[in-house]
Amino acid sequence: MAGFYLGTLGPNKIVLGMTMFISLVYAIALFMQKQLKVNRILIITCMATSLAVIGISRI
Repeated sequence: MAGFYLGTLGPNKIVLGMTMFISLVYAIALFMQKQLKVNRILIITCMATSLAVIGISRI
């Protein structure tokens, strides 16, 4: 149980990781949706940020 509280983000890393995973799923869905006009650079930035935060939260 001591390993759960250690790490970069402390005990909140699970919440942050799951939130970023859900955000990543929504960003991928928006990226693949052709009917909506959404800035592609913004979506790609969102996906990259989500992946980076998921990577940090796993440490």
